[in-house]
Amino acid sequence: MKQHTGVISTYFPAKAYGFILSDADKSARFFHINNAVKGYQPKIGDRVEFRLDTPVRLGQPDQAVDVAPEGSKTPKVGA
Repeated sequence: MKQHTGVISTYFPAKAYGFILSDADKSARFFHINNAVKGYQPKIGDRVEFRLDTPVRLGQPDQAVDVAPEGSKTPKVGA
């Protein structure tokens, strides 16, 4: 899967989800903390790398997975 980059534009720690503003098309991509690399604590303004994955529910937009700080050598989720 293609690697994308962007900036965390919104993050709700209490709800464990947020949105990444994609560099490629400036769209907001949903992510959940369970789809971030282990130990990463997202903050608004962080530059990140991610992949897009098809959501479980039909009709929903693609969501960001394997979210990690840009340039990190951190293993991806499930790796």
